Amino acid sequence: MGDRFRDIQAKALDLSPEERDRLIGTLVESFEPGNTESPEAVADAWAAEIARRVVDADAGRADWVDADDVLARIEQKIAAAVAARAG
Repeated sequence: MGDRFRDIQAKALDLSPEERDRLIGTLVESFEPGNTESPEAVADAWAAEIARRVVDADAGRADWVDADDVLARIEQKIAAAVAARAG
């Protein structure tokens, strides 16, 4: 990595936790320029979604998938992608 990156990184790490949090938010927003929601609004939306999912799980309306099965599927997809790249 270049000197400019290392300089910016060092300066960012010298910021307070609050300043780093703001910087992270700004950088993340730069990847989604049309996103106008504040980090707080996004956190609130996720909290509501989590609460909804907990209610569904408690009511028996959720389909459970074994973590080992999920990880095996992910590993298969990664292996397929690697094989496809290798050609």
